[in-house]
Amino acid sequence: IHQLNEEMIHVRLKSYEEHITFLQAQINPHFLYNNFETIRGMASTGNAAAIREMASCMAAIYRYCCKGESLVALQQELECLQRYLRILHLRFGDQYEVAVCAQKEALVYAVPRMILQPLVENALYHGIKNRRGMGTITVTGESDGNDMILKVTDNGAGMDAEQVRILQAGIYEDRHT
Repeated sequence: IHQLNEEMIHVRLKSYEEHITFLQAQINPHFLYNNFETIRGMASTGNAAAIREMASCMAAIYRYCCKGESLVALQQELECLQRYLRILHLRFGDQYEVAVCAQKEALVYAVPRMILQPLVENALYHGIKNRRGMGTITVTGESDGNDMILKVTDNGAGMDAEQVRILQAGIYEDRHT
């Protein structure tokens, strides 16, 4: 039974890794295209300093995406997220704010590379984008000694109770199948 459980865990981990790789492959071209369009717009206004900064952040993010293992320390993931947030600031200005807070103990935990960027992007585009007034996205990393919990939340429109129930039912079923 122990061996079967180990095999099942290995198969699930492999599936999750493949899914993350698939998501990264889909996100990266979209991210690149939008940033090139922003750079093109900056070039038309002669904003060379912003172009240099955006290109530098983009290069650092792509180096990070392409190097090493699929798991990294949360500290590295947060450093990459800061570059992504700088790009967003260059693109959108002060239309929203992002608060990042991680417990010191959580910074050494391993997380999938590029796990936070698509979550923050979803919070921005699906939670904050159509909101009136200042939008806020919060990213937290907490450790209880055994586990690490990452949260990305926003103060956007949210979901109705039925959508939440369906989502939670799906998560519960996935964890227990």
